[in-house]
Amino acid sequence: MIKMVALNMEGILLKNRNSWNNLMNKLSKNSYYNIRYSFEYLYDNMNNKISMNISNNEFDKIIRDSFDYTDLYDGIDKFVSILHRNNIYAVIITEGVEQYADIIASQYNFDYYIANEAKIINGKLRLIKNVDPLRKDIALNYARNRFGLRPENIVTVGSSMSDATMMYGSKYLIAFNPEYMDVKRYAVKTFESEDISDILNIKIANF
Repeated sequence: MIKMVALNMEGILLKNRNSWNNLMNKLSKNSYYNIRYSFEYLYDNMNNKISMNISNNEFDKIIRDSFDYTDLYDGIDKFVSILHRNNIYAVIITEGVEQYADIIASQYNFDYYIANEAKIINGKLRLIKNVDPLRKDIALNYARNRFGLRPENIVTVGSSMSDATMMYGSKYLIAFNPEYMDVKRYAVKTFESEDISDILNIKIANF
């Protein structure tokens, strides 16, 4: 029986598939259109190299203020409410910006989230990898153990090949507006929609 649904944030809850690129372009005075600011790029190339003369609390506020509510897909509140009525946990597993995941989790009553962090430590931008984009199943297993569940109790929802790695820790993968055709090969079902609650038309609780 399914007891937890784990969703990526980028491309599933947020239409923008790269929250780090969104954040960095808003922080930068000059947008560098030739650079795609993925978490991997920032972690490998900019970790502890950018000086920022502000406190961590001020930086946290800047990140939160950059969140774009118009970027959210429809139906998130309905989606989580229906899961809870069926005693199913709703969890976010994302390599995206932690503050964005926290805003969504708090507003829509998600049960848990894991995301990657950006902090100011000793005047430097520090990036903390809680979710490896290439092994999201590791973060999924951490969440699964938190609730005392087995892989067969979990359905995951994703749109990219990095999301597809969550299938190693779950019973099924559902593709929602997949970025590439390859994702569909690993998914039990594919949805193309502007409303995340459409996924529940397949009656997840009965899997």
